[in-house]
Amino acid sequence: MTKQRFMAGTLGPYVYDDEDQYSPSNDYFGGEFRESFITTGQGRVMGEPTHPEHVLRLKDLSGPDAVLITEFLTPTSINKVTGGTATGTVTDVQTWNDGSFYTVREATGTPGFDIRFTIPNVEHFERISTNLYYSGTLTNHRVELQIYNVDLSTWQTIYQLPIRNYFNLRDIHFPGDVTDYIDGSDNVLLRLYHVTAGNTSHYIYTDYIAIINQRIGV
Repeated sequence: MTKQRFMAGTLGPYVYDDEDQYSPSNDYFGGEFRESFITTGQGRVMGEPTHPEHVLRLKDLSGPDAVLITEFLTPTSINKVTGGTATGTVTDVQTWNDGSFYTVREATGTPGFDIRFTIPNVEHFERISTNLYYSGTLTNHRVELQIYNVDLSTWQTIYQLPIRNYFNLRDIHFPGDVTDYIDGSDNVLLRLYHVTAGNTSHYIYTDYIAIINQRIGV
């Protein structure tokens, strides 16, 4: 977990890219997916508070020690339930754009792969950030990022991965109560799921997965 501290009144030069918003009521995201490729000399940027409550509370805090703390929680274990040959380890998905990946080859059966990531020590979260690359085809292939709903005992789709010849960076906003996605041991479970039958010439590359929480601290 990485914590970044932003002093009240001096939140720049950090910027935050466009976000997609999760709608649990229809088990999918609405509207267009927005992609971002924001970088700085220090790499991935998570920045200015995006939640209105955070902005208001920061303005109300006059003390010089008031900070917005951004916590990045990354997976500590990977379970490849289904899929072909895998290369890499869980440490390869804990740092954004570091040149190392967890890679899985598709299997021929259905699903083509089922790869699960456990993120521990989660008390709350507001966003999920991923940097993924699926080298497949649109015809008869569908890959989804899903989150486990503990209350309903079911997987819910966050988004469908596009077919690109580059990594796709996504930040997804989870508004409101997220307790249904945190189990009794404070874990959040995500998975990459190839819904249809796989093709052994296709691969999924995971560069980064993180759950992000912002809170006010001193």
